[in-house]
Amino acid sequence: MRQRLTVLLVLLLTIVVSGNAFDRPQKSDVIKIVHRVNQTWQQRHPTHGDFFWNRAAYYIGNMHAYEVTGAQAYLDYATAWAERNSWRGREGSDDPTEWKWSYGESYNYVLFGDNQVCFQVYADLYNLDPDKDPQKIARALEVMGYEISTDREDYIWWVDGLFMVMPVLSKLYTITGNQQYLEKMYTYWKWYTDRMWDTEEDLYYRDASYVYPDHATLSGKKDFWARGCGWVFAAFAKILQDVPETDSHRAEYISYYRKMAASLKRCQQEAGYWERSLIDPEQAPGYETSGTAFFAYGYAWGIKNGILAEDEYGETLAKAWDYLTTIALQADGTVGYIQPIGSKAIPGQYLYPSSYYDFGVGAFLMAASEMSKLAVGDYDTNRVELENLIDNCESNYGDDFARQSVGTNLFQHSQESYDAFLAVLEQARKTAGLSTATASELVAVRNSLEQALQVLLATCNEPDTQASYQIKLIDTELYMSLTYAEGETNGRVRLSDTPFSFSFVEANQESHQYYLSDGIGYVGIDGKNNWTTASAAEKRTALSFHPAMQGEQLYYTIQTRNGHIGVDSKRDQAECYVDKNGQEERHWWVIKRVPSTGIRPVFRTSDSRWYDLQGRPARKSGNRGVVVRDGKKML
Repeated sequence: MRQRLTVLLVLLLTIVVSGNAFDRPQKSDVIKIVHRVNQTWQQRHPTHGDFFWNRAAYYIGNMHAYEVTGAQAYLDYATAWAERNSWRGREGSDDPTEWKWSYGESYNYVLFGDNQVCFQVYADLYNLDPDKDPQKIARALEVMGYEISTDREDYIWWVDGLFMVMPVLSKLYTITGNQQYLEKMYTYWKWYTDRMWDTEEDLYYRDASYVYPDHATLSGKKDFWARGCGWVFAAFAKILQDVPETDSHRAEYISYYRKMAASLKRCQQEAGYWERSLIDPEQAPGYETSGTAFFAYGYAWGIKNGILAEDEYGETLAKAWDYLTTIALQADGTVGYIQPIGSKAIPGQYLYPSSYYDFGVGAFLMAASEMSKLAVGDYDTNRVELENLIDNCESNYGDDFARQSVGTNLFQHSQESYDAFLAVLEQARKTAGLSTATASELVAVRNSLEQALQVLLATCNEPDTQASYQIKLIDTELYMSLTYAEGETNGRVRLSDTPFSFSFVEANQESHQYYLSDGIGYVGIDGKNNWTTASAAEKRTALSFHPAMQGEQLYYTIQTRNGHIGVDSKRDQAECYVDKNGQEERHWWVIKRVPSTGIRPVFRTSDSRWYDLQGRPARKSGNRGVVVRDGKKML
């Protein structure tokens, strides 16, 4: 009888445990998603930006993707970025005592964590280098070595900084064996935690300006930013890979990691995502991907390494993964619903499937890569990579690419190279469909398809990318002109009776920085259109940089005291419209870049009349940027 009861008890426990465990995905499916997302990003971004945090966050995800796939292209992509930035972060003065640690993106903000997160990638690349080239981590050792030599404890004063800085310190510890990196990491974390950890909710505030009750949501609740908490939840997972079992602070890190896991589980929405304000969903409701991806990574790593119990958190992870792969992941390989750069849940801010940003892609790749380690089954690497490449090519360069490319002004391309590409793509489809295809056949056709795609992209270009758009105030009149890199001026148009009094010029072709100036300051936009700065002793004009929505297209706008100038995320949509906000009319000017072959850049004045850049009347047809002038279609 006792034996029978024991058997029944074991069966009951098995049912309970299996009921709470999640249904793990197939490894081949997860790896295919990793490839699809990362290849889509890299194909759309063949060149590399600077070292700043949002770009570095993507490259961290890219390194996770390399870890689980071994794809040499991913390693090469990261190395090219590091070399583009000379394996450095912010430059700063030769005298480190002049370095600054508060928020800043200019010369001397060397000790600001957003300028240091790139060192994580450099450290990973150094560890993968069989020759251990010291140049790859020289600047990291210089900067962080100075930082930990000072008595300051508040280098990490905002929640993002826990992700930006702590893994740098733990990685440098594993490389050097210098215990001071771990001790200072704990000092910085403890200083922040003592001030920003809410003991009732077991969550972190973003920074001192968001601590309750001095700050609250619109409904009076505590405001915990999802991506902010995602940064630290992921940071715990990353540093615990480096902190040794013998470290006196490891148990304390794990304790907070587990407290956050329990609290976040309670905040998760039924659809698998987390609202931007964790305990007040109505503050900024709707899908959001970056915070959800960081949480998924944290849960996956914790479960895989036995720190978080699968029977407790497996379902939470499964729901998050379902959201990431069925809602956030788009058919073309992009990742949507990513909250733009910011610091809080913003009421009234809408996210869309097209809300697609580098740091959010990095977070997705971290989650997917870690998920692949929990996944079950084997996979044929060659077949998965070929199938993924085919999917990517069909989504982005499929049969209607020629029509779409002209219609959306994305590319001009060689028809001969495109026809050759389509032929190789068709052959790849046939080979992938053969269950009897050998590994060498799969590799050969994949290489052929990659080569054909490279040839196609090499013949594509974005016309006028070297052009400088200018809006100038000359003798109280506003002018717009377009100048090519060779110095040719494509025309100038006088815009009379406008309320604007400023110039808008491209001042740096290499980094695509634009400056808005009225004599007392400037606003700069880098190649990603995602940062702003002003240098003015007296800011009389309302220089600001913020996102605004028009339909499902995200526009970035520069606001002056009398209106706005806007550029979209690629600086290639153009129109001017007047938004009547109550009694106030706000003028929105958006620059347009279009192919120089037959289609002219156009603008519309406040009287709703369209002109090309030579001052000739023009009309706009449809929503694809097709310009009609003098009744003749210019295609």
